[in-house]
Parts: sequence; structure tokens; C-alpha cells
Amino acid sequence: MASIRQSVDQGAEPGEQSFDNQGIWKRTQSDFVLGGGQDYFDQEDESNRRQFRLSKGIDPWDRRSVTLLKDTAQVDAAIGDGDSGILLPTASHIFVASGSALSKFTAADAETAITSLSGTRITDLTVWGDYVYIAAEGQTFRRVDVSASVAVPFGGTTPTKAQVIHGRMICTDDNTIYELDNGGSLVGGGLIFTHPQATFEFTRIVSAPNGIYVVGDDNNNSVVYLLTVVDATGELAAPYPVME
Repeated sequence: MASIRQSVDQGAEPGEQSFDNQGIWKRTQSDFVLGGGQDYFDQEDESNRRQFRLSKGIDPWDRRSVTLLKDTAQVDAAIGDGDSGILLPTASHIFVASGSALSKFTAADAETAITSLSGTRITDLTVWGDYVYIAAEGQTFRRVDVSASVAVPFGGTTPTKAQVIHGRMICTDDNTIYELDNGGSLVGGGLIFTHPQATFEFTRIVSAPNGIYVVGDDNNNSVVYLLTVVDATGELAAPYPVME
């Protein structure tokens, strides 16, 4: 003999289950501001009633409503040669690099080309204060004022990757890591680290609460190094591997 659940709901939040004692107990949502990525909705400790699993073309950030995202529009048919793409937003512009070309946008119909570049493929962009810094293959580091359109050399190094992290300009060039001051000179007068394998190449610089991660590989094995600060001097210590 099957028993029927009593029409009493002891849950902290009323729902359909409070009124219907048959069938599946459904759950509802009216706020989706935490976005997607939640596979299971009904786990007591892990689930969040403001997050969903997956959506496409939906704006989840408008509270208490479900609306579509704005339509996309093509701003430029072909910036540069198209063999690479880097997007860098600043407070007033969006900088877009493609191949050896760089443009900045203030609106969909306001494009300004950045001139006096090196002519080789742009490999990284970063912003520091009022300047956007441009790393390109085998060429001297350059920067351009966000309100201007002419790039000028910055120091004498030739980084392939450059990122401003924790107020420091961290650069890599093949198998070396170094830091630049606001005048383009090497902090401490030299390199922070040179990988003993000449074919090793650092390919990414990432911010973290406990330091700065620098990722590289030798086309066979990838290694993540961690840069930390020497408390006594405030300079960056030589990195050490934390993951392969």
C-alpha cells in the first residue's frame, strides 16, 4: 500500500511542492544574474538559485526579466592581414590588433589606425596609465598615447609578451623574463630569469593573488612558473616551476 505525503511543507522556501503532493517537485527561478555553468540545481549546499546551466543569446544580467542580448554588428571587414587578433579595452577606447596592424575605436563608426608600427606581427598589447604598449615579433617595444595615433619606441628591449600586473610591467622575450620601469629600462639592471633551454619560449603572463604566473613551452612540454616579491627589496625573485 502506497502512502501519500501529507500536504505540509517544511521547507524554508514555498514552491509548487507546497501545493501539489503528486508527481515531480518542480523548482522555479526569477533571477539569473549569476549566469550559466550550474549543472545541478537541487544540491543543498552547492546549488544557487540565481544561476542556470546554459543559454544562448540571452541577457541574464537584467534582474527579474529575460531579454535577448543586443545584435552584433561588423565594425571593420579587415583590420591588418588577419593572421592574429588581440582585443584590448581601455577606459576610453577599444584597441584591436590583427597581424601587423593596430586600430582603435571609440564607436562603431569611429576607427583610427595607429601608425609608425614595426611592420611585423603584433604579439601582445597591454595598457599602463595613459599608454597602450605594443609588443611585436623581433621589434623594439612601442607605446601609443590612448588619445593619439602615432606609436613611438619605449626603451630598447624586444619583448614578444608584455603585461602590466600588480603595477609592474612584466615582459618575456623567447626564454627570458624581465621587468621594465616607466622609462623602459630594466628594473634591477638585468633579466629576472633565463631558461637554461634555449628553445624554451614563454608564451603567457597571468595575474594571481599570490604572484605572477608565466607560462612557457619547448614545443613538447609546458611549464608554469611563479614570480613572487622579495620582501626585503620589493624586487621580483627568480621564478620557480609550480606545474608541468
